[in-house]
Amino acid sequence: MDKQKLGPIVCVLVIFLSVLTLRGQEKSSMEMRGGKTMMQIYFIPFSIETYVPITINDIVDKSLYVIWFTKDHPLIPYFQRTLQMSPTKRKLDDRVIRMKVEFGQNTFFVDKEGGVLNKESGKSYRLSKKQLDEIENKILYFSGAIDVNAAKGLKLLR
Repeated sequence: MDKQKLGPIVCVLVIFLSVLTLRGQEKSSMEMRGGKTMMQIYFIPFSIETYVPITINDIVDKSLYVIWFTKDHPLIPYFQRTLQMSPTKRKLDDRVIRMKVEFGQNTFFVDKEGGVLNKESGKSYRLSKKQLDEIENKILYFSGAIDVNAAKGLKLLR
């Protein structure tokens, strides 16, 4: 095969394998040319019924969508604001976790019904059906997208 044709194929294969390798990491510390990710989302659509529980401990491994934001993006403040908008006393249902969102040192979990837990503070919040639908649409919009320039700078910390 011609070297000019092989180069792009190898590049795509390396990026694909890098994404697969990063996908399975439980504690995903990632470096982007000296900085960490701004936000990481692990997501299963809220409307999906599962036959086995999905908990805080396995949402990363069972997620159908994984999106990492490696630089400032309008969705970062949107998620920070929306997830903490409506405080509640209702506790998270740890058997039906559908989303994990990490912002640096803050981690939020969201259950199927819109219950939200800030892991670090222990505070609970509530999302409306409209907010759940909006979040799901925003995440699904990124399905299949890879920022190749950002992927070139990814380096897994050990």
